[in-house]
Formats: sequence, structure tokens, C-alpha cells
Amino acid sequence: MDVPPNVADLELACAASPADLHALLRTLHIRAGSPSYRALETHARNAGDQLSKSMVSEILRGSRFPGRDALVAFVRACGVPSGEVMPWVRAWEQVAETTRTPGGETADALRARAQAELADARQTAVQIMADARERAAAIVSRAEAVRGRPVSPVGDPVSIFRGGRRRLGVYPTDSSEYGEWPWVYRTGGKVPCSPTVAEGTVFFSSHDKSVYALHAVTGEQRWLIELGSHDFIFDGWIGSSPAVLYGTVYLGCHNGIVYALDSFSGRQRWQSRTEGQIWSSPAVVNKAVYIGSDDGHLYALHAITGDERWRKSTGGQVWSSPAVTEQTVYIGSNDGAVYAFDAATGDERWRKSTGGQVWSSPAVTEQTVYIGSNDGAVYAFDAAAGHQYWRYQTDGHVWSSPAVMGSTVYIGSNDGYVYALSCEDGSERWRYETGGQVWSSPSIADNTVYVGSNDGYVYALSCEDGSERWRYETGGQVWSSPSIADNTVYIGSNDGCLYAIDANTGTTTRGL
Repeated sequence: MDVPPNVADLELACAASPADLHALLRTLHIRAGSPSYRALETHARNAGDQLSKSMVSEILRGSRFPGRDALVAFVRACGVPSGEVMPWVRAWEQVAETTRTPGGETADALRARAQAELADARQTAVQIMADARERAAAIVSRAEAVRGRPVSPVGDPVSIFRGGRRRLGVYPTDSSEYGEWPWVYRTGGKVPCSPTVAEGTVFFSSHDKSVYALHAVTGEQRWLIELGSHDFIFDGWIGSSPAVLYGTVYLGCHNGIVYALDSFSGRQRWQSRTEGQIWSSPAVVNKAVYIGSDDGHLYALHAITGDERWRKSTGGQVWSSPAVTEQTVYIGSNDGAVYAFDAATGDERWRKSTGGQVWSSPAVTEQTVYIGSNDGAVYAFDAAAGHQYWRYQTDGHVWSSPAVMGSTVYIGSNDGYVYALSCEDGSERWRYETGGQVWSSPSIADNTVYVGSNDGYVYALSCEDGSERWRYETGGQVWSSPSIADNTVYIGSNDGCLYAIDANTGTTTRGL
């Protein structure tokens, strides 16, 4: 703030309860000109403090007694000079001491936390019931759309880029007895991102700046929504592959915004802005959305509200997509490092450097993190401590992300090969040469590796020896990575089409 707020008349020494302190803080906020939550967050960050929008909301609503650091950050962000902060700290200490319980937490804080958790649980229950009703309606609609054709069960949704939160690239083997109905759908721009299949629907984006939802069986459009503007070439591009959970589609856009869209209508539920373009694809775990941004940060957002839980800085732009286990988030950065952060707090657990920028996304097993680097190598790190197990060198940048099944890692390289490497020591088991660079990330189902290439083909290879089972020619480079469901390979191409290809025969039906 340019001019410090006038708070000389505030009787800080008389604060005797959390309610008194919250009233003083609200008065301070008003006298500071009622700055927005975003402005306070920015002022705090510029001063070296941590103050999220959700923390500001809790302070002003009085829903939770602030910690000492949060109070200091808020007061400073409101324009109180550093030399005049101590009276506020003493008021906080006085209130905290008189309201503290034997467990160390203030009574008001305990009560506020319980109320917040109850409200959160109620909101989640309402959302689950609404989703259940909409899913039931969608199943009826899907059955009517196929005009009497039997429909296989929805089953577990393939709800995230690379098939799951650990991004292993492995998809369940289909047990459908009804066969396939392949199709092709044309958009108004390239389709470099990867589709997501969930709730009987294929969700994907196009460089025409739109997000699509198509019937997974027929390819018929369910909804389309345009994001961003056309004022700048990148503004509305969507470099992020969607994640689908809680009846919501989550994805990032080149305008720097993370969107949450209703999966059945496409209507916007919330948006949260970062400070850079977004190429990273979100992971949604335990009501948290994890995603990277060109501003160099990994973000954790509340999945239902979009409020920021935390953000952590890396040393470069974050194009990699996070993989998440029960307690840890793993991600690469353009500073050349692979990071492990605590999923709940964002605290850094370890970082390990490679010899190039890391655009590849990690695949994480119980003990190992596998990832590629622009130095041309594939790495295996210890998931717990970050020790390097092995490194395998290819002859091109490795932008592709690994798939891991059994004892083998599958990955593409810009040298045009698809590689199968031993999980144990990184030794090569086989390699298959395509006709172009392999930016696409392999996906695995039914002992088959599916992958695209910049030669315009989609390939199906044997997991065991890399022999070609089939190839399908599209009309453009294939940067997209396949998603597999109901014996169908869903993949985009730079010819502007999304393809649904028979996983067994490599055929499709043109004409939509």
C-alpha cells in the first residue's frame, strides 16, 4: 500500500477473544481500502510472506483463528509498516494464550476447523448425489443413442492423462462382449493433446481453442465449449489433457487459467488463474488438483472450490505433468530437475538434476520414478530419497513420458524409436523404429503398446518383442498419446481429428 492505513485509534491491547481480533483485522482491511484477496496475496508474496486467498478469506470471515505468521503476513499486506507490526503480534499472543486448549490448539480454532470440515463433507455429499443422478441420466441417454445396441458397463473411468494418478500409462484389459464401433471426429484445429475417457464420454481439446465431449461409442458430440480469446495466438490454446473426477473436467489453458467444467454440460464450475501459460496436465487426488505452470510453480488447488492450497516454485517453467502417490507429488521442470513435494503441504522432499530440460512426465511405481529428459536419457530414481538407480541414453530428446508394466519401461524418443527397457537396470530389451520423432507417450493394454509418431501413424506393438501388430495412418503428425477403453484406442492427430480405432485390428470408420 502506498499510504499506511490509519490504525492509531485501534485498541489492540484490549483484544480478549478471537472475535475481538477478527474485528480488528476486518477494520484494518477496510482502512487499507478493502484490497482484493488476490492483491493481498500478491503484496504478501512481494514482501517474502506466504498468504493465500483462502487464508485471507478465513481471516476476514473469522472462520479460523490465524497462525502468527499468517497474521503478520496479512497485517503487512494491508500496509502496516514492519516496525509497527509488534502491537498486532502482542494482541495475537494475548488472545492465543487465553483461548488455548490442553492440546495446544485454541478452542475457537478447534471449533472453526470442525465446522469447516463438516461443511466440506456436506458439500462433497451433495456433489456426489448430484453426480450420481447425472450419471444415471447419462447411462439412459447413452443407451438411447446407440438405438438398441448393447452397451458395455462403464466400469472404472480412465480419468486422467496416462491412465491414472501415478501416470503409468497402463489401461485395463476390456471384457466387453459387444465389439467396437470405431469412428473419426473432425475439429477446427490440431489435436495434439491426449483424450480422456470417463463416464461413457471422450473429453479432449483442440487448437481451435475448444473443449469437446463426445459419446465414446458413437462419436456424437455431447457438448463443446470455447475457452480463451482469439486476440493472441496462444491465448486460448489448450496444451493440457483433461482429468475427470467428481463429475468435473479439470484442465489448464494457455491463458494461464485452470478450469473446472461440469462433465455433463460443459458449464464452468470455477476457474483459478496462474501467472503463466499452462502445458501441464492436472492430477486430481484427495480433492486436490495438482498442475504446473509456465510461471515456474507447481500448484495445489481445492478440487471443489478452486481455492489455492499451496504453490511451490521450481527453477524453470513446468511443462511436465505431476504424478501423485498417497503422500508425494513428482514432477519435472525446465530447470533440468525432477522434484518430489509433500502432497499435503508442498514441502520439498528431494530434487535431482538431469542434463536437460524435463518436459517428460514421471511414471511412479511403489519404489521408482521413471522419467525422460531433453538430454536424451531415460532416468530411474528412488521414489523415497531420489537416488539415481540407472540412466539409459537415446539419440534424441526424450519428450515422451514412460509407461511401466511388469518389469519393463516403454518410452519414445526424438530419434524415432520406441524403447523397451528393463525396470531393474535400464538395459534395452527391444527397440522399434518409426518414421518420425516420437513425442507421443506409449500406452499399454492387453499386452500391446500403442503409440503415435510424427510420421503420422499410430502403432500397435507387441509388449514382448516390439513386433508390429498394426499401424494406422492419420493425416498429420501424432503428438497425442492414446487412451484405451472398450477395445478402442482414442487418439488425436495434427490433421485436426480425434480417432477411435479398433484396438485389435487398427481400423476405423471415417465420415463424422
